[in-house]
Amino acid sequence: MAGSSTRGPALPSLSNLGTRVLLVSLLVLIPLHLGRHAIVEPLIPVYIGTIRLLSPEFTVQSVDVAPEGAAETLGVRTNLSVPLLYAGRTLLPFGWNGSPGGGIEVGLSLEGLLEYPAMLFIAVLAWPASTRREFALRIGLAIPAAALLLLEAPLTVVAELWAILRDDYDPQGYCGWMIFSRFLMGGGGLALAIVLAGLIVAAARWILRPIRRAPRPQRDFSRDHVGNARLFLKPPSQRAVRLSAEEKWSHGDRTPSSNPQ
Repeated sequence: MAGSSTRGPALPSLSNLGTRVLLVSLLVLIPLHLGRHAIVEPLIPVYIGTIRLLSPEFTVQSVDVAPEGAAETLGVRTNLSVPLLYAGRTLLPFGWNGSPGGGIEVGLSLEGLLEYPAMLFIAVLAWPASTRREFALRIGLAIPAAALLLLEAPLTVVAELWAILRDDYDPQGYCGWMIFSRFLMGGGGLALAIVLAGLIVAAARWILRPIRRAPRPQRDFSRDHVGNARLFLKPPSQRAVRLSAEEKWSHGDRTPSSNPQ
């Protein structure tokens, strides 16, 4: 219909949205809980490389998943890579020049590592989609966004390492990494996941939006292409009368027809 436009789905009611969130939460959290090892363990080399990139002052000795009470943690054991000048002191790595060995260990809960990606998928999948194609596109966009949120783990490890040094040697000092980590753990990480989910929903709808094409101009056949003059065509009846008159003239009847007064 002319003038009609394709709109997205109507806003869901609070009760409908709450029901969708509950069902989607079960569908997301249960697989993440059961497959937490399969998700986190392949990322360990990425975590090690990211920690070294963000803070080359530390070297990673080991990273492993170990039970801690009823939960499981990702234990990251580190050490200073070289002597470090910090807060007016020279800090030596454990085991440096025959000193006692050891390291600095930071533990992260596996459930906490998957918290932000879980919130992202819940928000993306619970919001109504116009078509199945839009729903599938959301999932495709959410996977790399969830992988980005999983990189919060090495950021937290680096923040905790510097926080340990600050608490021991410079309690009044400034630690930007710790401020950022506290922001994520204080709700900023969940807010970031929800914002990313909103961007994914909007991006999927924008990508699949209907493209309106401008109407093609119609040729005006009342104008010829040479002189741009109008072609007036006589009705068929007038052309037939004229043709019969010309035929009489060609057959020798050259007496003009008399017109009644």
